[in-house]
This record gives sequence, structure tokens and C-alpha cells, in this order.
Amino acid sequence: HEICVCMCGSVDAGLVVSICLGGAFVGCLFSGSVADGIGRRRAFQLSTLPMIVGAALR
Repeated sequence: HEICVCMCGSVDAGLVVSICLGGAFVGCLFSGSVADGIGRRRAFQLSTLPMIVGAALR
């Protein structure tokens, strides 16, 4: 089997990093109210779902 590796340019890499940082900022704005509403442990478990789904799709 061949392994395909996508080589990103510097503009593409910068865009990915910017989107991740923007998402982290938005997440920080809402994390306190989510943790107060559903509890800190459940909020932490909820925050791992995108990582698990992303790893499963890869």
C-alpha cells in the first residue's frame, strides 16, 4: 500500500493554524458557561469528542 502525504504550502499551513487558534478563542468564550451548565467533568468529556471523531475519520 502506498501512503499519500499532502504537502501544504506556507499559506495553507498558516490558514490551518489561524483557524485552530480562532476555534480555541471561541471555545474559551463559551467553556465557562458550558462547564457551569453541565459540570466540568462532562464538559471535558464533551470537548474530547471532536478529537475522537477526527482520529476515527483519519
